[in-house]
Amino acid sequence: MLVLGAGASMPYGYMSGATLRQKLIDESTFRSLLEAKLMSSTDVRGFCETFRYSGMSSIDAFLSRRGRDLVPESTNTFEKIGKLGIALALRQHATFGALFHRWIDASSDRIDKDDNWYEYLWARLTDGLPKSGIQSFGDNRLTVITFNYDTSLEQYLFTALKNSYGLTDDVALDLLNKIPILHVYGRLAFDQVDRIPNPLLYGVGGLGMATKDAEQLRVMDENRLSDDALRERCFRYFLEADRIVFLGFSFDSVNINRLRVAEAIQTRYERQFKTSGDRAPEIHCTTLGLEAYERDQAHSALFDGIRRVSSEYVSRSEHYFEKSKANIVYTRDHKSLRLLRSSGALI
Repeated sequence: MLVLGAGASMPYGYMSGATLRQKLIDESTFRSLLEAKLMSSTDVRGFCETFRYSGMSSIDAFLSRRGRDLVPESTNTFEKIGKLGIALALRQHATFGALFHRWIDASSDRIDKDDNWYEYLWARLTDGLPKSGIQSFGDNRLTVITFNYDTSLEQYLFTALKNSYGLTDDVALDLLNKIPILHVYGRLAFDQVDRIPNPLLYGVGGLGMATKDAEQLRVMDENRLSDDALRERCFRYFLEADRIVFLGFSFDSVNINRLRVAEAIQTRYERQFKTSGDRAPEIHCTTLGLEAYERDQAHSALFDGIRRVSSEYVSRSEHYFEKSKANIVYTRDHKSLRLLRSSGALI
């Protein structure tokens, strides 16, 4: 299982969460909404200023708290304006060429030529897979849970399937759909009929596409703890995974708690301690850019539950707690590609 945060898409030209925040407190991001008279300058200014002065670094967290509130002196909610802003900002940043790296264009496409992990994932998924056996694509139990809005991974795999194996759109899409890719906060639309990924529309920042995108984005109210079907599905995947790899993930406590990640890890270790044939998953994380204290916090957010396992297993739980901590420290300077290669997580 892969769990993706904003850092996983950054090698392909997408913004970090911090950069997205800067875009969303900049009124110029919303210019096309104003020109189309879909929003007023009061709407946009009220949204940008409130988000700016909220002190909140995440647009997801901000909309979870304020999404249903009306923007000052407006009849529009923060959720409505925020979703449109997210869609506009991301559409303006995406480029189809950045997915399939041409190193000569690296600087102009804002891509990281040293972290092309999509290409590595594709190679692992199709290693030894001839055209005659393409129907077995996706039979490897890979699951992807992503907190990102962009569909760059889907676009990459779909395009590679078509061009590598000479498949039609429909066949390539059917094969792609064998791999569960779950977007916790929703995703940008593939195209105008929301079916086939379209390179001609991928990265287009037009208002029409952004409006469709906004309809598919999700806001989770911080006070609503209902049994959301998507979250329950994610939790089940955590309970079943043999390997869990966090790429470009910020270890935000809200996201970890929403998907009950720590609870799932604790449950898996309880099973391992009590049943010899049941093993807890291997867990690997990128923590590049985090300071030592922040890495400790990330580790605790994931693994503190191990220490709450029955007192009968204290020595074993401490062993695995410290071992998991050492693994995170060891890979502290790894980008996504390097982590996948060094851990053997996709083999």
